[in-house]
Amino acid sequence: MAKAKNMTELRGQMLDIFEDTKKGLIRPADLKEKANFLGKVISSAKVQLEQSVYLKDNKGVEFLKDE
Repeated sequence: MAKAKNMTELRGQMLDIFEDTKKGLIRPADLKEKANFLGKVISSAKVQLEQSVYLKDNKGVEFLKDE
């Protein structure tokens, strides 16, 4: 799986992981670990976004932008 370049790609990868779990390709325990990790990635992007708003930085967060 390629590195997600933005939130849209990350969501797609999350859905792929969920589908693989439904097909039995990923164990539910592994899904839980992946979901926990992805939650941390999303939380860090949220912190960046909040910082951007607080500092009135109009550039925003690159990871949250679609190309």
